[in-house]
Amino acid sequence: MELRQIESFVRVSECESFSLAAQSLHVSQPTVSAHIAALERELDTALVVRNAKRFALTAEGRALYEQALVMLASRDKALAIASKGARRLVIGASSAPSRAHLPTLLATYRRAQPDMRVRVEERDSMSVIAQVESGEVDLGLTGAEDPQSPCTFTPFASDELVVAAPNTPRYRALARSGASARALLDEPFLVRSTTSGTQTQAGRLLEAMGRGFDAMHVVAQIDDAETMRACIAEGLGVGVLSRSMVSGSGEEDRLICFSASGGGYWRNLYLVEMPGRYQSQAQKAFAQIVRGAAEARKAGTGERRIG
Repeated sequence: MELRQIESFVRVSECESFSLAAQSLHVSQPTVSAHIAALERELDTALVVRNAKRFALTAEGRALYEQALVMLASRDKALAIASKGARRLVIGASSAPSRAHLPTLLATYRRAQPDMRVRVEERDSMSVIAQVESGEVDLGLTGAEDPQSPCTFTPFASDELVVAAPNTPRYRALARSGASARALLDEPFLVRSTTSGTQTQAGRLLEAMGRGFDAMHVVAQIDDAETMRACIAEGLGVGVLSRSMVSGSGEEDRLICFSASGGGYWRNLYLVEMPGRYQSQAQKAFAQIVRGAAEARKAGTGERRIG
């Protein structure tokens, strides 16, 4: 039993005419006749009494008509829900791309897709990647990639990692002296969660400076980037942050950023997609905007050196 057969049956019942039903459905009369005949064979009962003088439903036909209306209403409701969902885009984003790039990307997307509804879920990078894999979110923006993941990772921006310190006379003096991030390696240190993309890259930054986390004076692990930034500003310690988490945050006067020597330590930010999975037009449109932003950045500023 197919829904198109049910629809033909309902329309025939309402029009009391095979030809009128066919016209309203924009199909041929033989098609409608075939649909009714197929239903009668499957149910092994007559549904319609039709001859040159009259048209009528049998008792079984009347019973099927009532249920057929429920079936078609359920179909219409399901299609409405699916259609509404198709107009929604769910994006997973870690802290750095969410703060530095997502607002501009969403504004561009909104201009191109004014009727689209967007939901943003902010997580750490590894959690976002897992959400893309499972289908909980449509696309991801992260500060790290996972070589073990089946997802694809397309670089769309670069981001400098710095060691941030509170704006105190001591750190101001260090900054004036031209000290690099290496000068802060013996300070009380704040770290992020091990599933944070910034934390993963922070480990590589410290290794590049000849130090690992096991040799640091770690005083706190703080999962949330905003909380970590505020704790550094309050003098709890120093820590590795994305420069974008400091710039434009209102904390510039409370924090001092120290770059790695040799031009700073840069990492890629990534668009995360799951290959082989159907992409809605909404997903394709947003992904294209992200890739367009990457191309514009390359053309305008050139490639950053990635640490």
